[in-house]
Amino acid sequence: MTGVAPQLRRTARGLATFMLAATMASGLLATATSVSARDMSQKEVEEHLTCQCGCGLTVRNCNHLQCSSALPIRDDIKQSLAAGESGKDILLRYADTYGEKILSAPGFTGFNLLAWVMPAFAMLLGGLMVTRFLRKPGRHSRNDRDPPDDDDASADGGQAPTRGSEEDKRRIARELEDLPR
Repeated sequence: MTGVAPQLRRTARGLATFMLAATMASGLLATATSVSARDMSQKEVEEHLTCQCGCGLTVRNCNHLQCSSALPIRDDIKQSLAAGESGKDILLRYADTYGEKILSAPGFTGFNLLAWVMPAFAMLLGGLMVTRFLRKPGRHSRNDRDPPDDDDASADGGQAPTRGSEEDKRRIARELEDLPR
């Protein structure tokens, strides 16, 4: 009956970890859908689009003074919002024109979902491995008080010499004398 309690604790910890991960994932999805569900401002739409000049920044943050990509896109976003087009529709139009590469963050469907879930999963798994390793360090290294293995026994008597015995000291002294100088 003593093995039941630790197993129950491990199961409870695993369930708690799963619940935490599920909560984090649902929070990420809720945040992402809340941004796309409400109407976005010009600044927000510009933040969701990557500049196509090669700088790697968003249209909003492109640091080229006369950027041939960011300036026309900013003007188009401003005109489209003034004409009554929603921010989500503008993003979809640009994704249809340029492909998904123009979006500054991957979508939440298909293979792109891994881009959102895998970092949290990898951090959680790494944390669990580190805590497990740190909790039981004796399991990974041999303890000095463990009985010697059969491989450790000396060939002459079947018994392993004790650490620091006189026989060991004499043997080491002989071997040191035989070394070339």
